[in-house]
Amino acid sequence: MEHQQDLQASSGERLTLSTSQGNQNDGKKRRLSTGQGNQNDGKSLEWVLTAANVSEEGDASSPYRPLAKDRRDIRLLTVHPSDHAADVLQCYLTEWSLEDPALSYDALSYEWAKPEPTFPITVNGHRTRIRRSLYNALRQLRTDANPEAYVIWADALCINQNDDEERGHQVAMMADVFSNASTVRAWLGKGDPALDKGLRVMERLARCSCHGAYAAECVLLLEKGPAPSRNLHSSEFLALAASFQASYWTRAWIVQELSFGKRVVLQRGDQAFHIQCWWRLACIIQAQSEIVALAGEEGRGATAMINFTSMMQYARLLCDSSGKRLGHFPWSPHVVHEAGYQLMTHFALQRASELHDYVYAMSGFLHGLLDIKPNYKKPALEVFEDANFRIIKATGSLRMLYGAASGNPALPSWVFDFTLPAPLLPYPSEASTGSAQPNAYAENPRKGQLRVMGAPLAEVVSVFEVPKETIIKARQTVWDCTNHRDRIDMKEIGFAAAALEQSKSLLCFSNGWEGCSLIRPAIGDVIYHFETLQHPLCIRRSAYGTQAAYSIVGVCYLLRPLKHTLNNLPGLRLLPQGEAERANFVPILLV
Repeated sequence: MEHQQDLQASSGERLTLSTSQGNQNDGKKRRLSTGQGNQNDGKSLEWVLTAANVSEEGDASSPYRPLAKDRRDIRLLTVHPSDHAADVLQCYLTEWSLEDPALSYDALSYEWAKPEPTFPITVNGHRTRIRRSLYNALRQLRTDANPEAYVIWADALCINQNDDEERGHQVAMMADVFSNASTVRAWLGKGDPALDKGLRVMERLARCSCHGAYAAECVLLLEKGPAPSRNLHSSEFLALAASFQASYWTRAWIVQELSFGKRVVLQRGDQAFHIQCWWRLACIIQAQSEIVALAGEEGRGATAMINFTSMMQYARLLCDSSGKRLGHFPWSPHVVHEAGYQLMTHFALQRASELHDYVYAMSGFLHGLLDIKPNYKKPALEVFEDANFRIIKATGSLRMLYGAASGNPALPSWVFDFTLPAPLLPYPSEASTGSAQPNAYAENPRKGQLRVMGAPLAEVVSVFEVPKETIIKARQTVWDCTNHRDRIDMKEIGFAAAALEQSKSLLCFSNGWEGCSLIRPAIGDVIYHFETLQHPLCIRRSAYGTQAAYSIVGVCYLLRPLKHTLNNLPGLRLLPQGEAERANFVPILLV
């Protein structure tokens, strides 16, 4: 007895699903094909599965065939249509080349959520179980596509999660998977209908912000912060902030998935919201002055919204630099490096199921800065160290050291811990945005070591707590700088005030200078001037065999008196980067 049912793939090709049944012991044979006969056109979706490998209770074998590691092949998931919502999800995996011009599919961006409970589906005739979020998404998309079959890429099923080598190979192609997708479906869950108001505001803003160039706004973002834009009514802004309370927005992978998507649809249950021009939407959202007044639940949503929109702005610039999106702009290396650095500092507020993904989720953007092959067999902390050194060498700058000294004893002190919030970071100065390409000396003699060039400036001779009145003045100054960018130099007064506001210590040095620090150094620690850095690092002699080695304590900000400034606060003393200073540099081993 044979049953046949025609399915329509998203590529427009006719699929035929046939099931042949003979005697009970002769098994079943199922075939999903393009209906093109034996044509050798390279577009075959055909797979054959013998039911002898499938038990009635479950599946002891795998529905996956190994993918060739020397080709850019992926699997796509075809969801069989059904007239009854309660029917078990019937899905079929097929292999395609990313370079096939006939390739057409959607990509699913979703939250993996908790491991339990799980729900049953069949994949290539194999019974398996998947988590609630993916299960609900596939059921809804099956309903929306009915009576047609729905072809989609979803990582949990299209990648063999039990094969670390395959995971690394497929993760390396994630940017291409999402940039080639016809639509990226962002699944926010069945969720709370109260989110819909904020999503509608987001959809409206995205639609009205899609006109005009955005290049000037990207440059303005890196130099002075977001450009002013139209204001929202308070109720709309609160609704928008509330929609960002959904845990979906805190995923590390979301930035890559949405940035590279040609067309993005946010979906909450059966409600769909079409989002275009993410980068301009991000600029508009960040320009809203009401954000500082939000509190309580809306405040937490606003925090997630600010972090996400900041990452989207930097990510968009990096997308253009990598040529992954239309509208490629020849950004200077300095702008690209600055965007990449700022993107990294925001990632710690996102969530990843594995530590490796704090690095791998950014690798699609950081072409030329983080050319690293995903390897889930490698310990995550070794991935962090490797990523730090690669970025330092690619940029020629030691700026990654500003975010070092995480306090994680498993990491060398010079390694930026991608899972922890970064310290306050300097705005790029004129020296850092010049035409000369930085070329700092950096070597990695052995695991855990970094040799760089630096010069001692002074010792720490006293450490004080920052007075409360200074913090209050600094906080008011930061507010004034934020709201009066047209008449206040944010690089000078604003950053100095922000440094004081967040600092734990005021410092006096042996050469008479004063400074502040986000950490608490010890008397006798030394501040060093390192190549390409305009703020010194506090370092401490480390017991490391017979070699003279140092560990980084943290970044210090040197203060200098200024006349006629807001609240009589000091400004910043920036370290020069001339040849005279370089002449005094000596090799320093950091561990």
